[in-house]
Amino acid sequence: MYATGHKEEEYRRSTRNLVGLTGNLFAGDGNSYHSVQEYDNKKTNNPNQNTEGIIDSKQIIAQLTELATTSHIFKTMTDTREIYRYKSDLGIYVNDGESLIEELCESEYGHILTSQVNEVKNHIRRRTLIDRNEFNRQVEWLTCRDCVVNLKTLETRLHSPEFMATISIPWSYDLSSSITHFFALVEGVASSPPLAPGIIKFMHQV
Repeated sequence: MYATGHKEEEYRRSTRNLVGLTGNLFAGDGNSYHSVQEYDNKKTNNPNQNTEGIIDSKQIIAQLTELATTSHIFKTMTDTREIYRYKSDLGIYVNDGESLIEELCESEYGHILTSQVNEVKNHIRRRTLIDRNEFNRQVEWLTCRDCVVNLKTLETRLHSPEFMATISIPWSYDLSSSITHFFALVEGVASSPPLAPGIIKFMHQV
């Protein structure tokens, strides 16, 4: 009798700590409780209630982390912890990783807790850390709407996450246009002022 009571007290202490950290207690019945007392009342009415919810919570976090990282390519800036994701239709990384992860979690588990969503994001951050200087290092390559162009050789390649670009120009590259027209195109890039001066300087040195 003492052993059973002792285990119950240990569990109650652990759930108190959990509630203190997260603000809610996630249980295996799919419900969240705002206090241990609320959970105890539920358990009193349902003697078969057990501690599987805590295990289920870890499984949900692991499953969502795996789902997110296998369906998207993420990179997390080491300085700001911002989560970027590769957007294949643009050929660049964009700063909307967090909102995408939140949307994915909500769509998969409608009753997921905010603390669990944050755990998923933190797991992804730790797995995808990268220095900001790794982006936009290949200055000879310009990301266009339909491809990536080498400004030195005019070689074109398909969009790829390996180029590690965060900036692109909103036009397609016209293979039939002259180099003069291409210079004019890049010099007219008004939507990417941080990148345009460097591109122009590089091109005039070629």
